[in-house]
Amino acid sequence: MDFQKIYAEFKTADAKHDLEKMSEIIAQINEHCATLAQAGKANEIPNEAYIIKSYINILVFEIMRLLNAGKGDKAMVYLLSMNKFSNQSFNQFFYLRYLLGKALYQTGDYETAEKIFCRYEEARAEEFGDFDELSMFYRANCCALLGYFDVAARLYEFILKIKADFPETKKNLKLVQSGTNKNLVREVKSLWKFTNWRYVPIFINSRDRLGVLKKLIDWLLDAGYRNLIILDNNSTYPPLLEYYNKLERIRGGGILKLLGWEKISATKLYGIRRFLS
Repeated sequence: MDFQKIYAEFKTADAKHDLEKMSEIIAQINEHCATLAQAGKANEIPNEAYIIKSYINILVFEIMRLLNAGKGDKAMVYLLSMNKFSNQSFNQFFYLRYLLGKALYQTGDYETAEKIFCRYEEARAEEFGDFDELSMFYRANCCALLGYFDVAARLYEFILKIKADFPETKKNLKLVQSGTNKNLVREVKSLWKFTNWRYVPIFINSRDRLGVLKKLIDWLLDAGYRNLIILDNNSTYPPLLEYYNKLERIRGGGILKLLGWEKISATKLYGIRRFLS
């Protein structure tokens, strides 16, 4: 492989914001470097390859786009390429297990997908202490499609305890309780329907920086957004704290103060629902 040529192509794609081409090159590099490493030739992998590999976020974004388009086969190729070059990827970034489970689900390997979703949920629970109702939905679907209706029903029921307003789960629960998986809802669409774009939640990280934060919030408010939530990381800068107090007085909240690097669950985030109006 001509790494210099590949690297030049990658930089060109980067300059054009061609994420699809960049992802193809990243996957290609992962595959080739894995082959070199397995042959005991890891020392032959040039720095350009590691630079390309560092763009893992681009590949993950492309995988998510492919899954959203129902292209699980190609998403699977990209996911496996990541794990080949660094077999610790799925341990370091446990959310990749969810993406792998979704790819397996879309390709019809429900048995393996169910196991992967389960491993993802265990890792997430250990890390954040919460539950991912979306992963559990697809895991329940896997069970339903495999004919394990009782297991699927228990999972659907647990999901509805987490999120009562989940129409796809309600419909599938009724189906499996009737002993069938015919007309099972395969994909989730209801969770991302916002009747008003102004209330799409926007989370903003903050610590001891007032100027840039104020400019950002002013711009978002002027643009019409009304669901702004500041995640403050134990700030001590007095002008910033006074700005927070002003926001709370004038805007009615929207600030969630964190202590240091405190872990915060998605459930806790979604639960505050403080609007800046």
